[in-house]
Amino acid sequence: MIRLIRPLLLLLLLLAPGLAAAQVPGATPAAAPPAADQQADPERVKALIATLQDDKARAALVAQLQLLLQAQAAEEDRKTALEAVGSQALVAVSEKVRDVTSGVAVIGSTLAQSPQLLVWARDQLADPAARARWIAVFLNVLAVFAVGLAVGFLVSGLLRGARAALDRHPPATLWGKLPLILGQAVLDFLPLLGFVFGAYGMTTVLDPPQFVAIVVTALVYAVIISGVALMVIRIVLTPEHPRLRLVRVGDETAGYLYIWAKRLIRLTVFGYLTIVTASVLQTPYGALTALTYIVGLAVAAMVIVLILQNRVPVADWLRGRRRHGAEGEDAAVTRAVGSLRRRSADVWHLVAIAYVAVTFAIWALGINGGFVFVLRATVLTVATLVLGRLMSTYGPRLIHRAFSIGPELKARYPGLEHRANRYLPVLDTALKVIVLICTVLVLLEVWQLGGIAWMETETGRAILSSGGAILFMIVASLVAWEAVSQLIEFHLNRHDASGNLVQRSARARTLLPLLRNAFLILLITVVVLMVLSEVGLNIAPLLAGAGVVGLAIGFGAQTLVKDVITGVFILFEDTLSVGDVVQLGSDSGVVETITIRTIRLRDETGAVHTLPFSSVTSIINMTKDFSFAVFNIGIGYDQDVDRVLDVLRELGREMQLDPGWAPAILAPIEIIGLDKFGDSAVTIKARIKTPPAKQWGVMREFNRRMKRRFDELGIDIPFPHRMVLTRSLDRPEDAATAAAQGASSGS
Repeated sequence: MIRLIRPLLLLLLLLAPGLAAAQVPGATPAAAPPAADQQADPERVKALIATLQDDKARAALVAQLQLLLQAQAAEEDRKTALEAVGSQALVAVSEKVRDVTSGVAVIGSTLAQSPQLLVWARDQLADPAARARWIAVFLNVLAVFAVGLAVGFLVSGLLRGARAALDRHPPATLWGKLPLILGQAVLDFLPLLGFVFGAYGMTTVLDPPQFVAIVVTALVYAVIISGVALMVIRIVLTPEHPRLRLVRVGDETAGYLYIWAKRLIRLTVFGYLTIVTASVLQTPYGALTALTYIVGLAVAAMVIVLILQNRVPVADWLRGRRRHGAEGEDAAVTRAVGSLRRRSADVWHLVAIAYVAVTFAIWALGINGGFVFVLRATVLTVATLVLGRLMSTYGPRLIHRAFSIGPELKARYPGLEHRANRYLPVLDTALKVIVLICTVLVLLEVWQLGGIAWMETETGRAILSSGGAILFMIVASLVAWEAVSQLIEFHLNRHDASGNLVQRSARARTLLPLLRNAFLILLITVVVLMVLSEVGLNIAPLLAGAGVVGLAIGFGAQTLVKDVITGVFILFEDTLSVGDVVQLGSDSGVVETITIRTIRLRDETGAVHTLPFSSVTSIINMTKDFSFAVFNIGIGYDQDVDRVLDVLRELGREMQLDPGWAPAILAPIEIIGLDKFGDSAVTIKARIKTPPAKQWGVMREFNRRMKRRFDELGIDIPFPHRMVLTRSLDRPEDAATAAAQGASSGS
């Protein structure tokens, strides 16, 4: 870097005066710097001349100057690009803000024209011709509606008996409800049909002018449309007939929903037809537009009131009931879903009000295709959420059914069902996460927020690529782990053709589980490092840090290292195995578990001894390959030793011929002979060779038989005797003598 800066500084220092002079032509001598300052340093000039005369140095200088120019140009391009991106973002945001502001201004200015309605109404009443026209409209509408309502009430009265008959036949099933519901719909439609016939018949009789006929027809259409819509609502809710209700709601809720549906339907239908009628009657454009916005605003306000009235009940329904007793990943999923439902319950009314406001704004601003877009997006949103809910509910059931294991496989591989079901919660969670991600992407596409387009960007592709690689590594590691575990389990629990378990060596039963645990640790380490690498973390410093930490741990935990190394040598030398009966120093028992660092024993009382390998200085394995049942038999000095030896051989043959004890005796009894002379007995030593861990049972059975045979033959088994003599001190002279003897012995 210094070699690059030094010639550049020389060149700039030499060119600076010329550049200054060139930029200021006609500079006066008075303004020029002193002559001493204009002279260059001779040493710098010589260094520059030497650089220019040397071909290699000159080429290096030219290359360095070109790199400098390229770096400056790249920096300028980057700044220009950043400025362009920032300016474009600001322009886009400002345009959106301006559009929204102008839209709100249009709505406000239109609503501000509402007083024109009053002015127009006053002008209509002041004008005799207009007043006569409105009186004619009012009288014709009144006559038509009066006749229509009269016919409708007459038809309804005639059908009162049919309604009562429907009430007397309560349905028992859903299929029983359908005919009654259809009959109820017909009974609701007939009075509406009577109103239509009466209204149109009266219109034909009156034969009003064309504009009056248009108004009357519009109002009749409003009654028909609202009547049909309310008839559909009544079919679903049936507020007067709870037994015919298709939805599971209470009577109060059904009545409440029906009342609000009736209000919204009538306001929307009659408001719309009122606007159409006002347009036919040549209402001024400003007043007509204001009337349109007022009707729309009234409908939106009623919907918002309905949302606020049901804020608490809907929030309680969204929160749902808390599930208890879930464990593991099910508990985690339950907590996540519960948290999402609670947050949705807290803000659902705000989202609903915002949705109503956006819908009203789109309608009021007259955005081309906006209302259709919102309606389509709403329907698709509901359909997507319902489909996602169904997949989240029934998908895990299909997975459980696909992973079910038949009775034959259960009998052949007892642990296969447990191993297969181990990953069912993971698969359930993965399916729910995938469904959630797909649902979010579909909703983004439905509302044209660029979910799929984001996935096609460089960032989206990078995230998908890394996610796919991580998922593949995890799946591959699970497959590898299951394959290794299954091979080890199959090797240790293999059955022969007769269905008998093949006995594996104790070394295999000890080392294979340890190798499986070591493979698991290695697999987890490799997968974690690869995942971190895919995420974008540089694992080289992590590996270096792990090496340093490992070195520090090695120095600080020498006992742990010693435990591991000693354990490895003990295991590979096959000194002991799981199931052996050993004595380690002062501790003895059956080997239950062997880890890389410790060995665990359980003694005859059930106590557990956990010993690190570094504390094991000597190992006595009492069940290695074979064992001996050793007998030290004491007999009296007056007994015939040869006779006793014959008895012992006979007892050994009897046990060897006994089917219950023959498998536990590998060789005939070995009489070692007369071993030693004791204080009260002579000791004969003998032993029987047995399989590992069978010596204690053989010893107990042989002792039982020997005791019974010795009793039958009168062979004495001597034992030490102790005689205790006591005397009474009832007489005074005896007491005095004992006291004197005690005093003399004490001195």
